[in-house]
Amino acid sequence: MTANEVISLGENISSPLVLWSFVIFGLSILLVLIILMVNKNKQGERSMLVSILGGFYALSMLTMIILFMTGMIQRSNSVEKWENEIALPYIESLEESKKAIMGVSFGVGRYRNIATIIVKDGEGVKKYEGSYEVKTTLSPGEQPYVGYKYLEQDLGYDIQKGYYDITVYVPQDYTF
Repeated sequence: MTANEVISLGENISSPLVLWSFVIFGLSILLVLIILMVNKNKQGERSMLVSILGGFYALSMLTMIILFMTGMIQRSNSVEKWENEIALPYIESLEESKKAIMGVSFGVGRYRNIATIIVKDGEGVKKYEGSYEVKTTLSPGEQPYVGYKYLEQDLGYDIQKGYYDITVYVPQDYTF
């Protein structure tokens, strides 16, 4: 699956209940206009038709709210399903890239452990700080590196381009 296919599947998420709630809202506005026209013609007298239309208006507003909220919940569930079944597996299927680490240090942050990684990036040096998975699978003396997957474009719904599944690989004899 390509990134464009993932994006397309995400864009196709919709909820017809939300659309119906807007249709009912439009009909409710029409009912208000009819009530105003009927009430204007009665010159201060409240007709039975105005009461019935008012009841329909209240019922249609309640129906609109219920449909809208149900539609938003349905859409949220569909987005979560898309994210878990399509977007995240796509990111996991990306090829892992590696960069040699020029320096790494570990510290304790306010709420989590923090790793500071310095890597050579192109012609410059970049410093990254964050909470990363650390694996001590390298033999003693091997060059530490960082493995990652890079998403080249936004997929939608707050899944933005960038680095994912970042893992720091250090030798078994590395002391923290």
